Amino acid sequence: MITSAPLPTWRSLLALATPGEPLPDHVLAAPWTGGGAAGGVWLSRSAWSLHVVGRWLGRGLGRPARIWLPGYFCNQSLAPLRRAGVTPVFYPVTTDLDPDWPACLAMAGEGAGEGPPDALVLVHYFGAAGDLAGAAAFRERTGALVIEDAAHVLRPAAGIGSVGDIVLYSPHKLIGLPDGALLVARRAEVAAGLTAEAARLPEAAPSWRGWAGRRVVQMVMPGVVGQVRRLRPMPQPDFTTDPAAVEPAETPRMSLAARRILGLRLDDLETQASRRRAAATAVLAALADIPDWRPLYFDCGSAAIGGDRGAEAPYRAVMRCDSPSVAAERFLRLRGSGCLAEGWPDLPPEVTQVPERHRVALELRRTLLLFPLDTTRPIGETTQAPLYISR
Repeated sequence: MITSAPLPTWRSLLALATPGEPLPDHVLAAPWTGGGAAGGVWLSRSAWSLHVVGRWLGRGLGRPARIWLPGYFCNQSLAPLRRAGVTPVFYPVTTDLDPDWPACLAMAGEGAGEGPPDALVLVHYFGAAGDLAGAAAFRERTGALVIEDAAHVLRPAAGIGSVGDIVLYSPHKLIGLPDGALLVARRAEVAAGLTAEAARLPEAAPSWRGWAGRRVVQMVMPGVVGQVRRLRPMPQPDFTTDPAAVEPAETPRMSLAARRILGLRLDDLETQASRRRAAATAVLAALADIPDWRPLYFDCGSAAIGGDRGAEAPYRAVMRCDSPSVAAERFLRLRGSGCLAEGWPDLPPEVTQVPERHRVALELRRTLLLFPLDTTRPIGETTQAPLYISR
């Protein structure tokens, strides 16, 4: 069945009851640290990775770090970074979700955020590569570190992970894990500093039991869950209203359960990538003839989803609606029919309160619809094609 979070395998769930130590951290990290990375640190979420980066930079600078992020960013994910004493600065994005580099250079020259950035976060949205060449050029002009946010990326591909001084991955978003995020550094001195900073974090890890219980229900009774969705429509928040901020639990460590499951899934990454491409192709093909929207940038007619952006394993299929009213109406109709359509979770208040700078980010928030991908079916089967929209 289609779920917002990826489902584990039965073998993975059985591993939770199996005694023994997981694979060493460097072995678990190998698919993400190849190609010259100096090392990686496992944490529960990429939000905690940003916290560690902010603390490490601030310790070396002797002041709070100036970290720039795109205006189109999830505010909930920033709570640990703010807890590290960082007041993030948000830069404008283009309609293709790339940084607006002329605007970024102008901001750096104006001293926005009390000076030029110490680090700039480049996001690889929905699994597609961001503007890596532009990020490298910005680093050359300003001296800022480049942090690649690859939380939507299954594994390095199409240059992802090759430019950033620091790279953030979140395997739990694309593989059936209760938690698990990897903080990668490309230089030894940076890796050593981040490792030392991570060692100062509390030892608590998220509990896996609630996660496992929900996944068992979804896997054992997918038909029942799907029927309940159709008969009892999902809660229908206003499409444009961001949820209230929730302070995250102080559980920065990756759990033992996640380590055990990940060790069993390392040989499954190629299959997962193929299934994600097949699912994205099916979703976008099913939606292609419906008026008033179009794919954000994935090419559903190509075997290599994403074209030159290189989305080897799309995180979501994304449709760009022609207007906010189309997006809001379609969101309500889809969810009312039991289809798991989503909007962007939320935007930071610093973005919503400065609409003249972040016009594009606000427009994207009001016009993009996201569709989770079903990776449980064998490749070649039709996945997620009926989406309950009347033409």
